[in-house]
Amino acid sequence: EKLSMLEIKDEHKESVKGHLAEILGFVENIFALETSALKTDTELCTPLREDEPKNQPHIAKEILSQNKHSQDHYFVVPKIIE
Repeated sequence: EKLSMLEIKDEHKESVKGHLAEILGFVENIFALETSALKTDTELCTPLREDEPKNQPHIAKEILSQNKHSQDHYFVVPKIIE
């Protein structure tokens, strides 16, 4: 409870403890599986596409029109750094 910064009410602690024990049991079952004979496909990856800029100013105008805080083609946001 202290490490996770969670506040669990006393009446729920036993229930939470049971759920966590069940989850740990599932994890133990996963670790117990024999996986050495499995073939992995670690060499496969999603093919990347080339970045192709698209000049679509109407999309920017549409997005900015949905925000009441925009100015000169930019979003106006509160200043957070002094």
